Amino acid sequence: MERLKLWLKWPGKFWHRMPSIVRKIIVFAIGVPIIILGIILLPLPGPGWVVIFAGFAVLAIEFETAERVRDWLIGIFKKGAEILKRAWNNMRGKETAELPTEYDATADVELKSEPTTKNTETKH
Repeated sequence: MERLKLWLKWPGKFWHRMPSIVRKIIVFAIGVPIIILGIILLPLPGPGWVVIFAGFAVLAIEFETAERVRDWLIGIFKKGAEILKRAWNNMRGKETAELPTEYDATADVELKSEPTTKNTETKH
């Protein structure tokens, strides 16, 4: 168990000992292709937005600007989800309000009670 703990700590120690410019190059080389892949997946069936967020999450490891963009995108999606949720609830509320609560049998009776006799008089 101790060996596993040491092994899991090793990448972190190695990562922070690496020069900053090397870390940024590695993160950039991994994050940007992920974002490009996400942009390609947007019109195609697939998780385009999820891949884009993953790319910004990778870039946010070393780049403060990417972290701000990621947080901005998350905020936009949270607001959008809230707007959609409110719209859905309003739509459902209106649908249930427009539906009659009881069946109105008098409407059928009124239609049936109208005379259906035809004018039988003929002109000679």
